[in-house]
Amino acid sequence: MDTTQDVLTKDTVTGITWTGSFTTSHCIPCLISKSPQAPYSLNKHCTTDICKLIHVDTCGPYPVLTRKKERYFLAILDDHSNYGTCPLLVLKSGACIAWRKTKARWENLSGNKVKAIRIDNAKEFVEGKMHEDLDDAGITVQATAPYAHQQNGKIEWYIRTISDTAQALLADSKLPASFWGLAVSAAMYLRNCIPTKTLPGHITPHEKMMKEKPDLSMLRIFGCQCFVHQPEEIRGKGAAHRFEAVFVGYAENCLGWLVCDLNGKFFFSRDVVFNESVPGHLSPPHSRPVQSTVDTPLMPKTDCVLRSQSKPLSLIAEVISDRDKRLSAQSTAVHPQQTLESISAFITINELDSLLSPTSTSTFPPPEHSFLSTPRYSFHFRIQDYDPDKAPDSYNEAIAQPDKDVWMAAMQWEKDSLEHRGAFEHVIPIPKDRKAIGVHWTFIHKYNPDGSIKHGKEKARLVAQGFSQ
Repeated sequence: MDTTQDVLTKDTVTGITWTGSFTTSHCIPCLISKSPQAPYSLNKHCTTDICKLIHVDTCGPYPVLTRKKERYFLAILDDHSNYGTCPLLVLKSGACIAWRKTKARWENLSGNKVKAIRIDNAKEFVEGKMHEDLDDAGITVQATAPYAHQQNGKIEWYIRTISDTAQALLADSKLPASFWGLAVSAAMYLRNCIPTKTLPGHITPHEKMMKEKPDLSMLRIFGCQCFVHQPEEIRGKGAAHRFEAVFVGYAENCLGWLVCDLNGKFFFSRDVVFNESVPGHLSPPHSRPVQSTVDTPLMPKTDCVLRSQSKPLSLIAEVISDRDKRLSAQSTAVHPQQTLESISAFITINELDSLLSPTSTSTFPPPEHSFLSTPRYSFHFRIQDYDPDKAPDSYNEAIAQPDKDVWMAAMQWEKDSLEHRGAFEHVIPIPKDRKAIGVHWTFIHKYNPDGSIKHGKEKARLVAQGFSQ
């Protein structure tokens, strides 16, 4: 508007004369096409008491699960003290339980009741149990407007700080991505123990909440090599007094350190010797001793690994052979340009998966005299980065990993168990008015009470793809 007025009234152009008045009004076309977003006010006001205002938000999902299958973390930050906590979550629905525990603890520490909570409009906050809890406690809910995350900017910055710190810890320690949850917890512990600009006098969030200065004598380099003492009651006669491990974090309100031994098992100990100049390392899974015990009555406990090596998945091989015979018999009636949809009645992607070489990343080799020999039907598979704490997502991934013998043994047990129960019946050829339903392998780890993986107890399940019927 100012530029237009200058053009009309000042000696900047020629050829026009203006005799009217200027009226300030909205230009609707400019408003629709060029009007920017309204700025957010910088709210530097800080509440006067602990628990008067709590900021809450979730972060995730992370692409790699932790050892306990967590995919998210819930960030909870007190506005006055800047003291925060980041409990890990398997599902977003777990936010309510984590909130209850944090609320009870902070109210007990401060002697104050939570007055208000600032959240976005995520369903885990505004619906269900958490919504009921907030209503029953009379807590004021300050929900942000849709797509206006800046209104809850304090928790957004906190999450970014914790996430970036955790990534730096992982990058420096060279630990697998599945350790991100431990890195988040370590980052939160550090953040509470250092001063912030919003607290005068260089007071830390820990001191503001706990009424005492933090003791940093426990700090160690995340991911460094360490040696944990084994009590005599555990180690037995003639055993080593200490075992090598990797330092992975702290436990709040406990004097000691959380460590992970070379086989991926976690311990908490007060007697640890640290070698902070040397980064810790985990043993590759294929070099770990594999237990041959399987908790099932359907198979001898000493037979699991041996059978997988001598006769791996013979049933799948038979199914594939039967499929190839059907393809060969019908190849003369199928035109090479038919689409995959038209042939899905007698071939599935899972059957293609089972034909791939475990170490090959080249194009899928079609059977001889098959319509799949045309380049139109080529499949490429990529083996993702290996993570010892993550179960495979597919059959191809399982047989391409260094610990494939473990998963082959698990699949062999599943196959033998199904055969023992009479689950299979060979039907060849398939009736004309029917089509085969594909199958898919799923894999999981079993865990000890402390959350560590039970090596040698891996499970595989063969499931039918009922959606294809």
